[in-house]
Amino acid sequence: MLNPNLGRLTVIIAPFAALFTLLACGTPVSDDTAVATGGVDESGGGSGFSTGDATAGEAVYGATCVNCHGATGDLGVPINGTAASDLGARVPDMSDDEIAHQVQSGGSAMPAQGLDDTDTADVIAYVRATFG
Repeated sequence: MLNPNLGRLTVIIAPFAALFTLLACGTPVSDDTAVATGGVDESGGGSGFSTGDATAGEAVYGATCVNCHGATGDLGVPINGTAASDLGARVPDMSDDEIAHQVQSGGSAMPAQGLDDTDTADVIAYVRATFG
């Protein structure tokens, strides 16, 4: 038998859940540059993604990237018929903003990873230090 207080609880929690969802989404970004860089303001001559912590990024990489790219960056697990990029070959040719866009928005067969700007900056610092 259902608890009669469950309906009241749902009515109380639902508005807070909606508010939390709206706040978690953040402020909409209006220009293409900010979207491509994960919302980082580049006015001032550089990306906010170059300030990451490689040590913290190693943990992010281990939790997020290693399953497809492997510990050595060249595992190449196929996703939808396309092998994951060899990071040793790909990372040196990409800017921090391009890597950030790939991580946060996805591209080719790689899905978006759902990382915030801090985790993205940290994983960029790690892949730069490790794979070029």
